[in-house]
Amino acid sequence: DAGLAVVALPGPCAATTALSASGFDTSKGFCFVGFAQGRTAARRASELEAFLAQAEARPVVLYESPRRVQRTLDTLAAIDPARPLLVARELTKTYAESWRGDLASAADWLRRRHPDPKGEFTLVLDAAPTPPDPDIHLLATRRLDAHRAAGLSLAAAAKAVAAELDLKRAFVYSLALQDNSHSDDDP
Repeated sequence: DAGLAVVALPGPCAATTALSASGFDTSKGFCFVGFAQGRTAARRASELEAFLAQAEARPVVLYESPRRVQRTLDTLAAIDPARPLLVARELTKTYAESWRGDLASAADWLRRRHPDPKGEFTLVLDAAPTPPDPDIHLLATRRLDAHRAAGLSLAAAAKAVAAELDLKRAFVYSLALQDNSHSDDDP
């Protein structure tokens, strides 16, 4: 996300190398599905849709052959074009490469970069983004107010609430700043 190149050291397993290079959150684990097995286009699309459903809470890693990788990316993009993923090729070899973006852009990238794909491909689909729960804002704000009333600094209160509610500290801190700016408006 910061625009820095991430290079994973090749290891004996392309799945774990691709997963580490992806930078996706694996705190809830990941699902390795191997190769898609569907022989017909309809069956394959159904199987790929099931893979995306498995990626609701955690990343999914799958392998794909060079002759089917383009169709796989096209099918996945039709189902969920905004889903982040990592496309990796030849990860356990000297000429390893990877690309990170969304499914809609992945198929185009592959067409331009590898019109006649060769080598083994590893796809890492990120977990689906969870929509923010409006109640979590209210709960986090109340917990922030309680910690601030107990004498904690803004940063310390945000850190405590983030740990209590299993939220990202930056998210809670931004809520704390918003709440603090509103309290400054009061006479």
